[in-house]
Amino acid sequence: EEEAAYNAKIAQVNNILKGHFSSVKRYLREEMQRYADNLQFERAQEIKVQYDALDNYQGRSTVVNPNIRDVDVFSLDVESDTAYFNYLKVVDGAIINTFTMELDINLDDDKEDLLVFAIQTLREKYQSIAPELIVPIEIPNVWDKTVITIPKIGDKKKLLDLSEKNLAYYVLQKKKQAA
Repeated sequence: EEEAAYNAKIAQVNNILKGHFSSVKRYLREEMQRYADNLQFERAQEIKVQYDALDNYQGRSTVVNPNIRDVDVFSLDVESDTAYFNYLKVVDGAIINTFTMELDINLDDDKEDLLVFAIQTLREKYQSIAPELIVPIEIPNVWDKTVITIPKIGDKKKLLDLSEKNLAYYVLQKKKQAA
């Protein structure tokens, strides 16, 4: 009994780390109900505090339309001998990771190949299996069961814009350091 409860809690922590808030909230709601049914109102109240804290946290971390479930967003900037990539990992409508990577390149490397390489590298690093990629340019689709979107308007475009702003800021900081 105790071990099962402990394992259930660990599973919920993992869900939070992966950004799967809805399943954690469902679990907490069920726990609250169970304690209330057993007239353990103080315990139910403690769970409610946890639930509200999670709700509040999710509210702050969500900048996305919740209808946009799991997507990976990538942007790139190519300077003379360096390519920069920004990655936003969106799970359950919330950005749970953001990372900027740089790569030394040759003049004849083309943008599309560089972006495909960066996407493969970053998806592997962050163990992403998101079914949709949001990118700024057309690239070959080398991923099974994955949709590639180049948004022009709407919330997906806002995500791409955010990724590009992150990238521009990163490149600007690099230039300041080099100066």
